[in-house]
Amino acid sequence: MRKFFAVTAVFIGSQLQAQDTLENVTLTANKYSTKTTETGKVVVTINRQQIEKAGSRDLAQVITELGGLFINGYTNNAGKDKSIYLRGAKVDYTLITVDGVPVYDASGIGSNFDIRNISVDMVERVEILKGSQSTLYGSDAIAGVINIITRRGGIKPFTKRLCLPFQEPANRCKEYREFGSRTTECALPVQ
Repeated sequence: MRKFFAVTAVFIGSQLQAQDTLENVTLTANKYSTKTTETGKVVVTINRQQIEKAGSRDLAQVITELGGLFINGYTNNAGKDKSIYLRGAKVDYTLITVDGVPVYDASGIGSNFDIRNISVDMVERVEILKGSQSTLYGSDAIAGVINIITRRGGIKPFTKRLCLPFQEPANRCKEYREFGSRTTECALPVQ
């Protein structure tokens, strides 16, 4: 009988050790750290591993493919119109935050923000909170909230300045600023 209990205890102990534990996630739903299973909200979390596996250099493409929402014009060039439709609501009703701080396009009239300007190398996690969140975030969050959480440490801005002397009175200079391990290529016409 003792052998039976010993074998059973070893078997149950190994199964309990093999179970995965859920990590705490900073949720946009409550504005404080909580487990995903303890919130009554619809939250889609895209972590760093999923972002790297997607292989995209564009945050809009990652969110469209993995986040379950539609970004109209995410394949367009920067500067072209793009619109985020979360649960079919009007574009102005989706709030975009970076590390919990709302971001807006200063050149536009509405609250539309071009997330293609944020490099994928800078992003640690994206939390998409679907449904009305206007009680926590105001009237911009009627359709939901997209919270982009940036990486901490290790990523330092890398700046290069390229100056070329021309036979004109003014030299032509261009400054490139990138984060992470991106490579910027440049082609110059030679006469």
